[in-house]
Amino acid sequence: MPSNEGHIHWDGSPQMSNSYLGQALLIISEDSNVAGAVHSDPIGSLRIKEASFVGSGLLLPNTGFEAIPGTSPVLEAHQPGTSHRDYLEIRQA
Repeated sequence: MPSNEGHIHWDGSPQMSNSYLGQALLIISEDSNVAGAVHSDPIGSLRIKEASFVGSGLLLPNTGFEAIPGTSPVLEAHQPGTSHRDYLEIRQA
């Protein structure tokens, strides 16, 4: 794995702060009931953005990387469909 690629984990909370390559990120769950929720399609219910970005952020895709709004240099992320929903792949574009 190249040095600009890695992963972060979502802790299951409605909003979670994290950082990657020195950039503050916010992961937001769109589930109304995160704890104990049953998901028929768990992928695609998390958003990610740079912590101070005003806007809803990127709805994490499960195919291919997409840019995380507000990041500079640009970071990209996705939520692989083959992994548990708390595992997010991330890289610098």
